[in-house]
Amino acid sequence: PDDTEPRFRSGFEEPVGAQDIERSQSRDRSARQGQHDGRMLTVTGASVVWTGANEYQHVDVHCEGARVARIEPSNPDRRDPVARLDASGCIVVPGLVNAHHHLLQSAFRTAPDTRHVPMPEWLAAMRRHYAEVGIDEELARAAASVGIAESLLNGVTTVADHHLNWPSDLGARAAVAGATAIAARQLGIRLMFVHGTAGDDIDLAVRSIERVLHENGPGDSRWQLAVGPSGIHS
Repeated sequence: PDDTEPRFRSGFEEPVGAQDIERSQSRDRSARQGQHDGRMLTVTGASVVWTGANEYQHVDVHCEGARVARIEPSNPDRRDPVARLDASGCIVVPGLVNAHHHLLQSAFRTAPDTRHVPMPEWLAAMRRHYAEVGIDEELARAAASVGIAESLLNGVTTVADHHLNWPSDLGARAAVAGATAIAARQLGIRLMFVHGTAGDDIDLAVRSIERVLHENGPGDSRWQLAVGPSGIHS
């Protein structure tokens, strides 16, 4: 085919926003089976569409469910009964990946003693704030929601959240991880949750990781668990 005519590109996924865990997992299963859930979106008018391999102009991007289904020449006369997103003046690219985030810190950025200070002072101040407030699932979910929403607004669709600060109880640790995963699913981002172990002895670290995995499942295309076995204090 002529290289000026965009062709179907498979394996190109974009989250469109899950409403809850069950529906998100159902969509994941359907996507893997080549099906979609009826949600359709066409992105039109972009100055450039870049797939990571090819660059196109004057094209529409058609999304079905949680996947980009096809890219084809723009047709202003098309009247398909689908939602349309006008991307005029914009560049459409694959979702960006933030490989190192600390979502929990989104809840503490206004603390005055953490602003414009050397790293040792900042670390000490953050430890104080974590201890004063107490880290629980409510805080984790709220902080993650803020950080994830900001990420999505800036084109990031996958986040690796390096979580280093934990409550002492293993069940509470699993709940913190689960709350972060729920925020990610509800907002529609992919999450690599990195269980940090800095400061934990080996036995506690292993038991904590196993508990998080047991209570939150082995993961899917939207949520994965990784282990961060080191840190600046190790």
